[in-house]
Amino acid sequence: MDFEPPKRGPKTPEGKAVVSQNGLKHGLLSKHVVIRDEDPVEFQHLLDSLRRQYKPRGVGEHGAISRIAAKYWHLDRLYRAHSDTMEKVYDEVLPTGSDLPDEVRAGRARIASINNPWVGDLEDKARAIERDIDRAFDELRYLQAARALSFPVPRGSLRLSVQLDR
Repeated sequence: MDFEPPKRGPKTPEGKAVVSQNGLKHGLLSKHVVIRDEDPVEFQHLLDSLRRQYKPRGVGEHGAISRIAAKYWHLDRLYRAHSDTMEKVYDEVLPTGSDLPDEVRAGRARIASINNPWVGDLEDKARAIERDIDRAFDELRYLQAARALSFPVPRGSLRLSVQLDR
């Protein structure tokens, strides 16, 4: 006999969108650029600002600007996670109302942050995102220079798109 277990889970696109956010805590591993509790209007403002500043033309330049905006947005999310992590580290080591001198408090906080694996991971991730931003800017500068010199850009050399999912 062929037995098929009942299908569970959301059936509608709206339900699937909600469930896709279930495991989300800090958003650092999210595939989406804008996640819940973030304002898509603010992201759009960042993207528009970059477009005004760099005046992209063509699909490649617009793609580079979109990646730059997404990486800046991700980096800002990472900095917030880093700040939250450091606040928790400090709260564990330096309870409020402590009479310790500032130098001792600062030393304990620094040692606690060094010993916290999250802090190092977040700093490594920040450096990787900053490198991604640099590469996207390099690509943008290359494309703009090629356009200015009427230099053909090889096919297949460009990556496209950023998803604005929520």
